[in-house]
Amino acid sequence: MSVSDTTIDLLEDQIRSKLETLTGFGSVEARQLKMTRLFKKHDKDKSGKLNFEEFGAAMASLCFTGVKTQLEKLFDRYDTEDDGTVSYEEFINRVLNINPNPIGDPLSRSLIERVRAQIIARGGANGIRTIGRIFKIMDDNGSKSLNYEEFRYGLADMGIRDIPERDFTLLCKIFDKNNDGQIGFDEFLRACRGKLSQKRKQFIYYAFELLDKDGNGFLTVDDLKGRYDTSKHPDVLEGRMTPDEALADFAKQWDDENAPDGKVTPAEFLEYYKDVSASIDRDDYFELMMRNAWHISGGEGASANTSCLRVLVIHDDDSQTVEEVQDDLGLDKTNTADIIRRLESQGINDIKKISLADAM
Repeated sequence: MSVSDTTIDLLEDQIRSKLETLTGFGSVEARQLKMTRLFKKHDKDKSGKLNFEEFGAAMASLCFTGVKTQLEKLFDRYDTEDDGTVSYEEFINRVLNINPNPIGDPLSRSLIERVRAQIIARGGANGIRTIGRIFKIMDDNGSKSLNYEEFRYGLADMGIRDIPERDFTLLCKIFDKNNDGQIGFDEFLRACRGKLSQKRKQFIYYAFELLDKDGNGFLTVDDLKGRYDTSKHPDVLEGRMTPDEALADFAKQWDDENAPDGKVTPAEFLEYYKDVSASIDRDDYFELMMRNAWHISGGEGASANTSCLRVLVIHDDDSQTVEEVQDDLGLDKTNTADIIRRLESQGINDIKKISLADAM
């Protein structure tokens, strides 16, 4: 069941109302203290963070039961690091509106969505990562923050110059956590990027595992460049880039900061695809893009792979079938013997000969 942001906004309202009642309509500080004590009680490892089981137990003690799906969406909203935990200090301060809450405020979400759309329109699938690089270059002291004018210039460098002054002021207030005139640009980038659905996240890790043939837990940048089918990149399909430009852009993402040792870990692979994901609306199209880019067989309906090699197989009894050569990255597609061996490993053993041209 899909749960809308409006439903989760309503759940947050109900949590605030519950705390008002429990504190006798006390001050914000009293509500903050009440909720902090509650979460600390369920924080088993005293880490300052709750996993979903602990979070659910805390919510149940506030009589929020029978709404597991809504609580999962609420938990996911504030799992800002995508690590399966929620910082309850951040959660409390945001839900009680002690700190600006861009993900919990419909007006802020609408503004961020409009800015996100402009970034993607200007920079394509890697637009968010590109503007992140611009901000980092401008961040001379490494504080991961910019003043308002630097933030404006960074957006302008990306070609975003037509944000109304009222919207720009709101945008600055949203990400100026300490009211000190400084924008935390990492949080801005996270908000523009949006949340990865569990389906997308699981598929990204699945793709990494398939690509990690030797199981050593990392991929080399050179290996990724050699295996990436850029003809299936979203910007290539939309005519924004040529395949060669997409490959050069892909390689540029793995710089000294993102992959200092020339190796890409599962977390770095996930981080890259968080940016790409922001430009793709539907989960099934995201899966299709991943399957086709890395030649991962399988998928159903709109997600079914279309990039793996198909060949016409003439069987020993002279019957003919079109077969997919599964997970064909790295396969020499001019080597008939290798293709036949791969088909035999898939359980197709009565092969008289194959034809590439006739399978098209």
